[in-house]
Amino acid sequence: MASIRTLLALAVVVTSCSPAAQNSPSLSQSEPSTSSSTADILCGKNEGECLKQLASLATRDGDQLRLKLTNGQTKTFTTMRRACEANIYDKCLQYRLMGYFTRHSQFLVDVGYLNHGGITLLVSSQTGNHIRLDATPHYSPSGKRIAAVSASEAEDHAANSIQIWSTTSDPPKSEWRYTVPKGEYALYEFVGWDGDERLKMTVTTRIGQGPLQSLPVEAVRTNNGWKLMPTALNELN
Repeated sequence: MASIRTLLALAVVVTSCSPAAQNSPSLSQSEPSTSSSTADILCGKNEGECLKQLASLATRDGDQLRLKLTNGQTKTFTTMRRACEANIYDKCLQYRLMGYFTRHSQFLVDVGYLNHGGITLLVSSQTGNHIRLDATPHYSPSGKRIAAVSASEAEDHAANSIQIWSTTSDPPKSEWRYTVPKGEYALYEFVGWDGDERLKMTVTTRIGQGPLQSLPVEAVRTNNGWKLMPTALNELN
């Protein structure tokens, strides 16, 4: 087992990334939905509730999920049912509307794989452009950035990562992606944003041969880019 210094080593900034496949479905735990015209709508697994509340923006026709864009076009995601029935893993994609970020004009779409796992798509309602995330996104207070923190012990079908994106472009641009090194046990969880340049999290890890512990950590934007800052490190050594 790696030492705590190795496990929580600072991660330097990455200017671009290629998002990987995600952990188990990121919205497996439902979040309260709301019908407010200004509030975000997160429906968890209940796509029917999302379609009901977003009837003017999204519809489903069998395997086709259709999203209405403000430019007059329609973005369509089609579940590959035949591939799923034939147990073709790499072609079995199941799309499900999971929410809408009203203040940011972004749809949230879950893409499930055959039997397990998947990714999350954040889709612009203005252009239909989308990015692939490893987990449910969380906007910073000003909406300038989004973070997706994914934790999973299933190494073969999941990502164990921290992603930060800038929303100043359409689609959003990746600013940083940290992936837990292979062989190290560290499960990161989102706690909250502190402004737009400090992301608070916890990490579940093991110190030496001791029991697993949940420690506070932060990702901080510095002059040299984003870095992972283990705030508890000095107290443990």
